[in-house]
Amino acid sequence: MRILLILVLLLLLLGGGGAAGYFLYWLPKQEAEQATPKEPPPPPSKATHPLGSLKVPVIQNGAVVRYLQLELRAEFKVPNEEAAPLRDEIERYKPRLMDALLRDLIAFFEYQPRTGPVPLTALEERMTALVDRQLPGSIVGRVIIENASEAKH
Repeated sequence: MRILLILVLLLLLLGGGGAAGYFLYWLPKQEAEQATPKEPPPPPSKATHPLGSLKVPVIQNGAVVRYLQLELRAEFKVPNEEAAPLRDEIERYKPRLMDALLRDLIAFFEYQPRTGPVPLTALEERMTALVDRQLPGSIVGRVIIENASEAKH
C-alpha cells in the first residue's frame, strides 16, 4: 500500500512539472511565433509571354544522338500593365526568333559532351543574349526555360 501511495505522489509530481513546463515555456513561444508579423508580399512580377516549344536535334559527329524539347517564355523588363505593346512585338518577330534560337542551339550542342545533364542556366543566358540581339531595343529581361525534356534517338 505504501508503494502505491509513493507511485501516485510521484506521478502527480511529474504531471505537475510537465504542465508547468507546457504553460510557462512552450505555450508562450508558440504565441510569440504567431504574433510576429509576416514578411511583406513580393514585388509585382515582371510580365511574361510564351515563346512556344522548340525541338532541338543534338547533332554530334554528323549524326543525331538525341532531341531536346524546350518550352520557352520571355520575361519582359517592365511590369505586366505596360507589356501589351511588347507582346505584339514579340509575336511579330517570333518566326525570326525561333529560327535564330534553333540555329544557335544546334551549333551549341555540337560541341557539348554526349552525356551529362543539359546546362539549362547556360542555355537561358545564351538564349537571352540572342533574343536581345534579334529584337529592336532591349525589351526582354531574360528567356525562361519552363520545361525541358530529352529523348534519345
